[in-house]
Amino acid sequence: MATLAGTVDNLKAKMAAENDAMNTVGVYRVRNHIKVRPDVIPGNQELETRALDALARDPYVDIFNIDIEALNGKVALQGKVHTSFEKEHAEDVVRRVQGVVAIENLLEYQHEWLPKSDIEISQDLKDRLYWHPFVNSDRLEIDVNSGVVTLNGKVDSWLEYSAAEEEAYEAGAKDVRNKLIISTYSMYELEEELDETDRTYLEPDRR
Repeated sequence: MATLAGTVDNLKAKMAAENDAMNTVGVYRVRNHIKVRPDVIPGNQELETRALDALARDPYVDIFNIDIEALNGKVALQGKVHTSFEKEHAEDVVRRVQGVVAIENLLEYQHEWLPKSDIEISQDLKDRLYWHPFVNSDRLEIDVNSGVVTLNGKVDSWLEYSAAEEEAYEAGAKDVRNKLIISTYSMYELEEELDETDRTYLEPDRR
């Protein structure tokens, strides 16, 4: 478990620190106690205007159905967007706005699923995971039933955990049940995966 403390002047820096910690091999939980203390917290109306302007400049977000309310540095995002990516991206854009200390993301989206057979989804996902630079596909088990993908197995970090889920959606999943366990190799488990030749090189180091 990693505990983060200290102060930063913007919310983006706080979340970046948390993401770095979560994506570190061996970390399975993060307590983020970092405080956001900007030099100046603008008035509510000013902060709402800054957030709307930031979203308006972004090419990936449709702001016409988004409402923003600010109160003492805290910003609430409400309305509807098209995809989960747009929801997460809108929050990421507002994090960069100077003066924002916290965000409540209430944006809603409707996942549009294009019908695809379970076999096609399974094969596409296996291909994606095999070539993914951050995912060890040999440790994952995939089950597809009526478009719903269930992921089982072990991963080494939250980066691998979230990447596997994202690839499942990209492969055409209607929904994803992510049951992956974040863990690290013990020396015993590591040796079990090594062949006899590799193991001989470990022996001198253990004496």
